[in-house]
Amino acid sequence: MIEPSPESPLQPNSIPGISPRARIQTDKVTGNPVLISQESVLILNATAADILALCDGKRKVCEISAKLATQYNAPVEVISTSIVTYLTKLKQLNLVSWRE
Repeated sequence: MIEPSPESPLQPNSIPGISPRARIQTDKVTGNPVLISQESVLILNATAADILALCDGKRKVCEISAKLATQYNAPVEVISTSIVTYLTKLKQLNLVSWRE
């Protein structure tokens, strides 16, 4: 479990993880991945699912960015910015947290 770091912004060396309040599963009707918490259900597109699959509480943001940049054949700077933006939004919803 990742202990939340409430005030620190997501950095390249931050280690993100899915909140204990949330989980990823496959929607039984559509077959799409979803992020579920008591308050919400978010339908994940392929990119979001790929990001969250790597947020295992062990990998750093820079490692996640490098892996996805290779997978999507995109500049790591672009991927990293997208990851930070997405995870910051999910943190505001208490669906992810990170530690330094």
